[in-house]
This record gives sequence, C-alpha cells and structure tokens, in this order.
Amino acid sequence: MSTRERKTFRPNDPLAAGLPDHHCVAITRTEPQLREDLTSTAYGCRFGPGCVENARRRSVLPGAVSQIRSSRSGKNMSCEILQNHRQNFAARRRLRADGTSFAKGPWIRYPIARKFAPPLVIGDSRKSWDLLWMLDKIGLTNTNKVVLDVGAFRSEILAILTTKGFGSAFGVDLAFPAHSPMGAKLLAADMMRTPFKANAFDYVTAVSVIEHGFDRRELLSEIARILRPGGSFLASFDYWPEKIDTSDTPLFGLPWNIFSRQEVEEFFLDARTHGLLAAGPISLDAAKRPILFENRRYTFGVLELVKQ
Repeated sequence: MSTRERKTFRPNDPLAAGLPDHHCVAITRTEPQLREDLTSTAYGCRFGPGCVENARRRSVLPGAVSQIRSSRSGKNMSCEILQNHRQNFAARRRLRADGTSFAKGPWIRYPIARKFAPPLVIGDSRKSWDLLWMLDKIGLTNTNKVVLDVGAFRSEILAILTTKGFGSAFGVDLAFPAHSPMGAKLLAADMMRTPFKANAFDYVTAVSVIEHGFDRRELLSEIARILRPGGSFLASFDYWPEKIDTSDTPLFGLPWNIFSRQEVEEFFLDARTHGLLAAGPISLDAAKRPILFENRRYTFGVLELVKQ
C-alpha cells in the first residue's frame, strides 16, 4: 500500500450530491505518512521525533479514543456564557491533558511571533472553553456521527475529531489553505447555501463564526435543512448583555457583531420558526469581560439548537 491514498467523494456520496469530484477531497494517511506529517510544520506544530509515538496514539489508529468530560455544571445547558479567564485556562489544560490541543498560545498574535510560526496555525487558545463545550456535547466516543464545521478555515475542532477517529468530519468555508486539518473533508462554499443533501448531519458546529456578516434567518433555514431530526447546531459567539457598537470595525472583510442579550433571545425565537429548539436551560448573565479584542471588552457565549 502506498503511504498516501487520495480519496475522492463522488457526486453520489449522500453528503456531496451534485458536486464535481475535485470539490470534495480528503487525504487519508497510513502510519508512515502520519509520521512524516507530524514531524513537519503542516499542522501548525513542530513535533520532534520523541513526540511521534504519542501523536500516533492520539491519531486515528485503534484504541485512540477517549472522552473529554467537562467539569462545568452546564453539560445540559442550551446556552451559557464564559464568566472569567479561569474557565478558558482550565478548558485548555483539559484539552492538553487529553492530547487534543492543537492551538498555539497567545504569543502567536504578535507579528514577530507570526514571522517564525508554521505556515498553518490551527485554532486559537482563546477559543478553549467553547471548543471543549462543543466536544463534550458531541462526545468523542461517538465516532460514527457525521459532523460539519462551518467557517472551518483553521478549524481546531475538525483536527480533534479526525484524530479521534471521526470518519465523517466535514468543513465548509469560503476558502481553505493548502493543507487540510488531519484529513477532514473540506469544501469551499457559502455556509448559508451549502450543496449538501437535506438531513445529512448529526452535528453542525460554528466556532466564533455567526458574528461575522451573516443573515440570521437564512443561516437558520440552511442549518435546519441539513441537520437530521434530533441533530444539534452548536455555536459560539461574541457576547455582552448590553449592546457594544462594532459598526466601524469590520473583520475578515465582513461586519462584526458582538451579540447583546436581546439579539441572542431573538436568535432563539427565530430558530423556533425553523424547528430548531433549545433542549435545556438558557443563561445569559455575564459578570466579567475576560476578552479584549480591537479595543472592546466582552465575553463568549455558546448555544445548542436541536432539530425537531
């Protein structure tokens, strides 16, 4: 067997109906290729030879799966808010302890650090609490589930799921770098108009995506279409109970919105009209502003909507 095998997902694939062959491609790796990749900089990390065996155990090889469990009380919450820095630090420690942390530390935000960084940096250490919340909802032992991550350009959640053995992990974004995160199937498309069949996914995730230039009703309509009955939409978002004006600060060429309490409540109301309901309690209280970005102080929120 060659060390690299190219798999093409053809138009009759239930998740890629009508797509040309070259639009949905995954790279699967045998162990020699995995070893080569892990000692390179392709995934935003420089692994030394001594780390390869540990990385192999974290990969898609047998016996690699372990369950991340959150110590937070909100396992059954449909919406909750990051309250302080400690929650973020604790979540990243858990990810590292389980061998599922791909994000670099805060130093990567400085220009001098980016100059010497690997070509593709996966994830963001500030996005630890919400990432762990989503992984806990999905359950890393449920490797037969079909998952789509939207806004997946540097997706850490896809890297984690594929290394844990999820064979059907897909990513959608307007564009992608040359290397896909750990074999995920990536598709360049608009997340509000995806080419997937109806009822295709068990989970759709969006890590800090929905605050960047989207039409709420159009997005909810598309999520409702591609989720299977009983499937969940898991999203994190920038948040502060009172409205913070960001109209003069576009990000990625798109409008940036820090959700207010009223906007989150409206989001849940609109979701109901599309058959997407909160399955648990909702908490929108925020005590502190642990996030500082573009001269704004705010926090993060997470939500789950379940398709009826």
